[in-house]
Amino acid sequence: MEMPSIRLPEKPLKIKGIFDNSIKMMTFLVVLMPFLALGMFWFSYKLGENIYSDYQIGQDYRVLSEASISGQCKARKGFISDCDVTIRNGGQTWERSFSFFDVSGDDYVVQAIASNQNPNQVTLDLAVEKIGNRSILAAIIFLLALGLAWAAFYLPLVALPNYRKMFRGLNEDGAYPWRLEIIEADAKKGKPLCFYPVLDGKARKIAFVCNKTVPWVISSDKKTAKIFAFAPKNGGQAVPFDKELKHIVGLSKVEKQALLDSLYEALKYSQQTSGDEKPQV
Repeated sequence: MEMPSIRLPEKPLKIKGIFDNSIKMMTFLVVLMPFLALGMFWFSYKLGENIYSDYQIGQDYRVLSEASISGQCKARKGFISDCDVTIRNGGQTWERSFSFFDVSGDDYVVQAIASNQNPNQVTLDLAVEKIGNRSILAAIIFLLALGLAWAAFYLPLVALPNYRKMFRGLNEDGAYPWRLEIIEADAKKGKPLCFYPVLDGKARKIAFVCNKTVPWVISSDKKTAKIFAFAPKNGGQAVPFDKELKHIVGLSKVEKQALLDSLYEALKYSQQTSGDEKPQV
């Protein structure tokens, strides 16, 4: 598509803060995720410890027919049951807690069982019966913890530097006056636009979250959108900008209005030449 010319102020401009929402969210997650990961690692470890204990009991046990059992299993989120029970027998008390996948909604008849090798190890027969099920749940939680741990390193070491790299070429000396370009972005319903700048030779996915403003969308369908972006005058990574120019630093009111008028002319021209004359928002 042929690019229309626009009138930029002669003085150099800068783009700042356009992805502040994303950066602030990532910074928050960088602080939070290590603690979440550690908590989930500890939780999965305790689940594994309890599972192994019940596995040992299940290898050689006897039923405690005189034991008193109190407590209940509650369905959580429709597919996980949490069981918290108290077992009393011969003047001794054991507290047992375990979780497992359960979509049946059935009631369970349970018995207390004790290890023949170590009578102080007591659990429910249901806990032993669900060992495989419980192991899958513990493994999923462990994998989620691994994912959080990976993200805790990825965000500060890869994602945040990528945001800074996007602006480096556009805001450095000699990059101005910028060139207006049209780039493509994902435009899935209910999700922010995502474009794919090439940074260090690799396309990176960047979500356009622009402080409650919108980018300059020329045309869009159910999957993709074409949007305006500024690129350094001699080539380099193009970066989309907001429709109200809130994040372009250095504009006076008169200059801002002149640039807006020029961009609206370019938008109309681009829509006409692309065969899409309907206004885009």
